[in-house]
This record gives sequence, C-alpha cells and structure tokens, in this order.
Amino acid sequence: MEEKVYIYGDEFGTSSMNLQARNEVSHFVYSAIVVSESNLNKAYEVRDYISKNFFQGQKIRSKSRAVKKIDKRLKALQYLSNNLDFKIYTVVVDKSKIDSAGLQIKEVFYKYFQKIFASNIISDYQNFEIYVDELISEEYKQEMYSYLNKNLSIQSLFSNYKMVDDKNEVLVQLADLVAGSLGRVFAHSHYVKEASDIVDVLISKMTPPEYFPYRYQLPTTSKSTNSSSILVTRFVINDVILYINQNSKLDPKVDLLKFLYFCFRINPNQLVDVHSIQGSLSRLHKNITVEQIRTLIRDLRYDGILVVTAAGRSGYKLAKDENDISAYFNHYLNYVKPMLRKMEVASNKLKKLDVDNHLMDSQEFLLLKQLINVNEKF
Repeated sequence: MEEKVYIYGDEFGTSSMNLQARNEVSHFVYSAIVVSESNLNKAYEVRDYISKNFFQGQKIRSKSRAVKKIDKRLKALQYLSNNLDFKIYTVVVDKSKIDSAGLQIKEVFYKYFQKIFASNIISDYQNFEIYVDELISEEYKQEMYSYLNKNLSIQSLFSNYKMVDDKNEVLVQLADLVAGSLGRVFAHSHYVKEASDIVDVLISKMTPPEYFPYRYQLPTTSKSTNSSSILVTRFVINDVILYINQNSKLDPKVDLLKFLYFCFRINPNQLVDVHSIQGSLSRLHKNITVEQIRTLIRDLRYDGILVVTAAGRSGYKLAKDENDISAYFNHYLNYVKPMLRKMEVASNKLKKLDVDNHLMDSQEFLLLKQLINVNEKF
C-alpha cells in the first residue's frame, strides 16, 4: 500500500489585479511541500530548528525581517533542503495575463487556483492529507470545501483537505518560507539577483511548476535519457557557466543567461516567453524592451550559446539534447533555404542571357555561388 503523505500549502502574493499599485506583486505563487508519513516527526524537528536558529524562536514567515537578508534566507532554505526529504509543488500565476472578469473577484480567484493546485498534486497520490493556510473567513472556508468537492473527482477530499491557522499546524510555515522564496524567483515585481541561488538550493526538491496561463513545453520523444543527451546537456551548461564567470556582472546578457539557466534547471523542456524574461530583467535593467532582449539573445547566439526556440511557438530555452540542437539549426534553415532558392532562380535566369555574364564568377559572389551550388543538390 502506498505510504500516506502530508501536504502543506501557502501562497506568495495576492489576488489584486491593480498591478500599478505600489509594492503590488506581479505574480501569484502557490507552493506546497509534500512529506511522507515516515518523515513527519523529522519535519517537525526541522521546523523547530529553523524557527529557533533563524527566526528567534518565532513563527516562520517568509516576509519576516529575520530573513530579509538573502544570505540568511538561503541558509534557512539550505538547512531545510539538507535535513528533510520532501517535494515541492508550485503554481505560478501571471496576473498580467488574466482577462477573465470572474477571476477579478478575490473569492473566485482563490477557489480557481486552489482547484488547479489540488488537482495537480493529488493526481500523484492516493493516500494524503492537505493542510493549507486559511483565507478570508470561516464562511469562505466552507465555500472552498464545497467548491473543491464539486469540481474535483476525489470522494474523500472533504475529509482530507483542511484550511488551518499556521500557528496550530506549524508545518504550513515551511510552505510559507518556500512560497515566499520562490516568489522572489517567479514574480517580476519581487525578483532578486540571487534568484538562481534560491533555485540551486531547492531544485532537487522541486517538481516542474504549473504555469497560468499555460507555458508551452517542448515534447520529449523518450522517457529514457540517452548518453548523447547527457553529453549535450553537460556541454551546454558548462558553456553557460563559463560564459557567466568570464563576462562582466553588469552585462545584461549575463543576467539574461542566468535567468534562462535557472528556468532550465526547473524544467529543461519549458520555453520562456520574452515578456517573462523582460519582467525579470526589468528589476535589474530598468526600461529594458522586448526588442533589446531579442538583440541580447541574438548576441548570445553569436557568442556560441545555444539558445533554442520551437517552430511556430514563442519563447526561448537552453538546448538540452540532440532534438534541441536539430531544432536550433532547422530554425535557421527555414530562413536560409528560401533565400538561396530565390537566388538560385535569379542565377539560372541570368544564365539565359545572350551576352556573357560573369557576375556570379566574380570574387564578390564566389561564396554565394558555392552556396547556390550546394543548395541545388538538395
């Protein structure tokens, strides 16, 4: 029989859509930690240690001044990661992309994204209990229970899903710490330059985040990872790290590459749209535009960094395997081959002139002639 798991969830951000307001959070980030029953006592021990050593024995809160300094936050997260066996599930909501009138209502907003969170997480487990930080009011709590039971096909959800005060169920506080830390990774408004450090600490515990709206993911052709794919990944990542270390920290290309790198570590198949990149970089480089970001990506490619995209899809990612490398070259072939075809047609037309035509034999067009000759063979 499958071991029972205990799931503790909390959020970073609010349902407010007034994104122009001072200190408003651009993204709503909901995170949960999943602990098996055999590790439950250890989880309480770890929570107590973190409270005592990083929060002066007080309640663990991500927004506490106790972990305002990023190095202390990282140490608390590192202790959690090193000393407890658990998983992290995350839903990331880009509020700027929400155009539904219904989701402008706070109560509807929380219900809808709790449904997404719950449906994702319980699909992986059969025997579970869920504890989430309570919201709004006791009346709303009952509405949430009814809504989830109606919209999720889990008969026992009502008895297994509880909205609680994190003073009474203290492991919810660990979810608060994780959600608040990942909020500094995913929320453009609160993005920190140490975001990749946060990811480095938590990546081994994270499942691929669920994005809203949905972010396109490149299909994988095989569940098994072959040796050539591993070689490609190692080569690309070593190249990225070398580039970051050898170039100025003030170079926006370095910050862009860092962002793509930690997105890659979270989910190597996920394409990151240019507006998400813009939102994150704007915290470090004010007024950066979409066109400037595309230019930076072009320059990274000129520098040999394999940043790939997918035909007919928006977004960028680092190359992971041979399929990504193939997509990289095919992307450019889609532009080059039609151009060569047009020049081939023009060249053949010129050959029909009655007068001598030495234009294509000149040194200036020698390379072009060679390319046309190669293109004729395919």
